[in-house]
Amino acid sequence: MGNSTITKEEFTLLQKQTNRVIENISKEIMKGNIEIKPIYSLKTKTATCKYCIYKGICGFNKKLNHYEYVGNKAKNTILEEFKKDQLDEN
Repeated sequence: MGNSTITKEEFTLLQKQTNRVIENISKEIMKGNIEIKPIYSLKTKTATCKYCIYKGICGFNKKLNHYEYVGNKAKNTILEEFKKDQLDEN
């Protein structure tokens, strides 16, 4: 089993990535893109709909909408991808 703790630098990296995601989502909403696309974990075989307080009103339909599939990546792989994204952005 891997270590689930992160360093201060890794936490800062995660904060920056989260802010980028929020900024991108905000831009898409302002453009009128409000596509319903919940995340589905291939590891746990569950969707975020399971925990969503809006599932009764969002209108997600497996036949009409699509999940955003997320695989099972190691913590280090994810952090390296975030670092690369940050470097590419600068």
